Amino acid sequence: MIWPTICIDNFFDNPEKVVEIANSFPYKKDETGKWPGKRCEHVGNLHYELFLYSSKKIVASMFPNEYKNLQWNCSQFFQKIKPEDHRGPGWVHKDDQAEFTCIIYLSKNPNNGTSLFSNNNFFNYKMDKNTTVKWKYIKENKTSSSKIYQNALKDNNSNFTKTCSFNSIYNRMILFDSNQSHGVDSFDNNDNEERLTLISFFYDLSKTDGSLLKKHGTEHKRI
Repeated sequence: MIWPTICIDNFFDNPEKVVEIANSFPYKKDETGKWPGKRCEHVGNLHYELFLYSSKKIVASMFPNEYKNLQWNCSQFFQKIKPEDHRGPGWVHKDDQAEFTCIIYLSKNPNNGTSLFSNNNFFNYKMDKNTTVKWKYIKENKTSSSKIYQNALKDNNSNFTKTCSFNSIYNRMILFDSNQSHGVDSFDNNDNEERLTLISFFYDLSKTDGSLLKKHGTEHKRI
């Protein structure tokens, strides 16, 4: 893995405004069942100013002196998950198509955080028998009532050992290598509150002049 793990509290200067904008967007479920709850369309298509501001701020957290001379691609979505959409822990997984992932917590329940995991073996997500079970039951919104789904979730997560956890503190940003196994600690909460996050997947980070960008994850990890 190349990219470091970063956690920054009080990330947005005005998180209430970000939440207000998020609540103005339409949301829809994933038709394939790959993830629970609902997501909006790519934020860059709905509110370009917010997309530009947030993506620059995220990149600047790693490259504070260089970000103005960098370019990147980013897919960014707000995601809403109600407790009835999924009970208990989430599926441990990787974000295979991206270089690094950023999650910003925008609801005020601290128990719906994210953990990072190490693999216990050479587990292959794409060949795993539980993947089709996951997609089927999330698509049908039957994750809480199905023993088949719960057993598949438990079997999937048994392949990993938790190494680090982040509570979902309001306005907290976490960033990690997309090849890092991770998952939601629990979708349950006492207030029955919707879990709102801003999720960003970054690709192709490079210097605008074409020179080599030193991705200093190894140095970060050493420190």
